[in-house]
Amino acid sequence: MEQSKPVVYLAYIRLQGELPRAVFAKYLTGVPASIRQANARYVRWQDKQAHLFGKLLVHHALTKLGFADDVLSQILYSSHGRPYVVGNADFNLSHSGHYILCAAGQGIRLGVDVEEMRNIDFSHFDEVMTPAQWQQINHCQNPLQKFYELWTIKESVIKADSRGLTIPLKNIIPDNGQVDLDDSNWYIRPLQLDEQYAGCLAVNVEHYDLVLEELTIHELAAPDLKPVVTSTTAPQPALGCA
Repeated sequence: MEQSKPVVYLAYIRLQGELPRAVFAKYLTGVPASIRQANARYVRWQDKQAHLFGKLLVHHALTKLGFADDVLSQILYSSHGRPYVVGNADFNLSHSGHYILCAAGQGIRLGVDVEEMRNIDFSHFDEVMTPAQWQQINHCQNPLQKFYELWTIKESVIKADSRGLTIPLKNIIPDNGQVDLDDSNWYIRPLQLDEQYAGCLAVNVEHYDLVLEELTIHELAAPDLKPVVTSTTAPQPALGCA
């Protein structure tokens, strides 16, 4: 009998602006006290909202995998600071600009990254790309887009690997849709949520079904509502130059 493919749930929201304080306070009551206390340490409303709705996305994704409603209280942290839950599931969170993403799956390892493509000085990033990668960037019709394509690949892989920035980013070299890193293979999938953003999903299995869900803040904070699946499992087009 053919073995079913694993499923990766990728849920995301787009923050539109500052919520009224009373509305934000109501949403905050839906998370454990430890998360409320951590949220209070943020000063900027942007950081407060990103923190809270990131946690709610994690809750949404993990409950879809069958975890109990109190799953946010079950999250632990590795020696490298990566959050995880006991069991055979994995999840990963990313935030940039207006977007917050959470990917989760059973029986797999994964990492996700999204980046707003802001203008930057490439000279500040000399050590993160190989000479061949800089050649790709500099000869691309859109060098900034190519830079962020490679950057999100590297970020998603080191997040999936779980050792984080202890891995030199220059060591991560994509080739034909995958990255070989030490003894692990990571299969990379570009994500294009918006023309101003680059993103990537890295998974340790080649074949899986992707369920992509765009949620509103109200849907995310109201678990009785069923989110709408907005994508199929068809591969996303590659970003930038070949």
